[in-house]
Amino acid sequence: MSALLLRWLNDEVKVQRKVEVLERDASNGYIIAEVLHLQGLEPKFETYEKSSSTAAKIHNMELLGQKFETLGVPFPVNTQRFVMETTEKFHPKDIRFDKGIDMAVHLRKFQQAQWQTENELDEFQQKSKADTNASSAAGRSSTRAHLQEKAKFMRDWDREHHEKWKQTQRIFLATERDDLRLELTLEARRQIYAETKLAESLQDGAAGVVEFEKNMNRLGLASGGAEQSLRAIPANDAGALVHMHGLEKRVEDLDFRPSNNVKMMKELRKRRKAQLAAEKDRRMRRQKALADQKKSIETHETGTLQVNNLDDKQYPLTADDKDLSKQTTECEGFVDPREKYLEGKRPELEEHYARLRESGSAKREEDMKVLEELRLAKRKKEYLRAWNDCSDVVDGLISLAVAIVASSDRDTLDIEPMKKKFFFQVATSQSTRNEHGQELRYDLDASISNFLSSSEVWATLPLQSRLITYNIKTDVQELATKWASSTKSLDTTWRRPASFVFLSVFTEDESGTEIARRVSTEHNLEFMQLEPLLDECVKMSYDPQKLGDQVASLSDRERGLGVFGTKINSFRQKNAPVPDVVAVEIVACAVSLCRRETLAFSSEDTANVPPNGCMLHNFPRYVMP
Repeated sequence: MSALLLRWLNDEVKVQRKVEVLERDASNGYIIAEVLHLQGLEPKFETYEKSSSTAAKIHNMELLGQKFETLGVPFPVNTQRFVMETTEKFHPKDIRFDKGIDMAVHLRKFQQAQWQTENELDEFQQKSKADTNASSAAGRSSTRAHLQEKAKFMRDWDREHHEKWKQTQRIFLATERDDLRLELTLEARRQIYAETKLAESLQDGAAGVVEFEKNMNRLGLASGGAEQSLRAIPANDAGALVHMHGLEKRVEDLDFRPSNNVKMMKELRKRRKAQLAAEKDRRMRRQKALADQKKSIETHETGTLQVNNLDDKQYPLTADDKDLSKQTTECEGFVDPREKYLEGKRPELEEHYARLRESGSAKREEDMKVLEELRLAKRKKEYLRAWNDCSDVVDGLISLAVAIVASSDRDTLDIEPMKKKFFFQVATSQSTRNEHGQELRYDLDASISNFLSSSEVWATLPLQSRLITYNIKTDVQELATKWASSTKSLDTTWRRPASFVFLSVFTEDESGTEIARRVSTEHNLEFMQLEPLLDECVKMSYDPQKLGDQVASLSDRERGLGVFGTKINSFRQKNAPVPDVVAVEIVACAVSLCRRETLAFSSEDTANVPPNGCMLHNFPRYVMP
């Protein structure tokens, strides 16, 4: 115990002076006061003395006694004195053996007491365990009861919500039913109103017819009638003409009052505004005319006075001459302001008119150019559409002819089903023409009809048939006879050109692209576009540094185009277009590969025939002017 106290004081509490012997160092009470101060129980630690003298020990012990009494802890000195007195009181003075005591019996009783103690401990532990289990079971049962109550509450809550939802649905359905009833009622009312108006109009029409007949009878223009006819007024009657002109004037002077006061006030306000604007305009024009007239008169008078002064100095005038000059001045002073204004503005107006004429001519020329371009584009599209229709018709005729020639029994051949199967149900050559399918189908049917009737573009046929209705049986049988008799009439051999064909085609729309692709297929040319080439480069891309010697195992096309895959990927990640330099390199590599395959072709190898050339579509991307 002393060792533990020493370790606690020196290592954990860390008093100022190291404690070596507990009884000696703690005898003056200073260390005990220091421990209390470190624990926050002694705020007046500076009153204790660190000396080992008897006076210091007594002083420290008195202070500790007061502190312990304040804290409610028994003082060790009093406790030690009480223990010593109690020990001395109960300590035997001498030890002797009593012959009447049997130690064996006491030892056996000690063992039985130990067993009894163990049994009591076991019973206590079992009782504690049973109490714990009972409390746990009670907690579980209370939790289960709470959950059951909660589930019941939630079921009631859901049931209540369901009832409210059903009530809401009933209200909603009732509202919707009322709305439908109102709508049906309004529709029925509208129909009744329409029927009423129709009946009224019919009745008015019938009454009008009756009144018209009566009036005709009165005028004497009807064939017969019970009423007396009125006298017809001649057309050139002066009284009738005057009466007619009076009626027309009265109709023109009619001014109906508005339907309510608001409209009347608005109309009056509008008329007043128009009247004030007209008065202001007249006043401004009158003031301007007076100002111009006054200005012109002053200018003319100033000039006349100057001339008169000069003339007076040179040639003095008589009284008659002065009166005559005065009258002349008054006559010449009245100048038309409008003519004078136009004379002053005439150069500016002529310049403005010339500029307008030039701009109008330029605008008309530009509009004419745009119109010509639109007409040219429309003619091109119509020509391409007609060309596609004619090609479809020719394909259908070729399919029909091949089917007739390939048939086994030509004598009893029925041409009508074959027409419907091979000719009239021919598919269009372009899938992009579905946008105007009905119109193109109509054009195709019209072309077929023109071909069958030998009209329009089919007016001159290969077999010189001039009939109104073209008889196809005779010509097809003649073609079949020629085909069966001699095989030389149909020569399908194709000679490859000696040189490599290189084309560059530019188109505007999808139809032009399809035509270019079809031409390249018919002439055994490789159709090249920049975007598919870029996708192929990305698909075949590789890193030469990583592959190393394995590059030799790749094909020429993979080795040539795969190098550009990394660059194209980097451009696409940056959302940047492929530069023209890289695009030209890719196209040049593809053309060189195509040319290499063509040069390496052997005429004996008929299984794999390489393309005879290449067709670049819309490349270069920018046409140099």
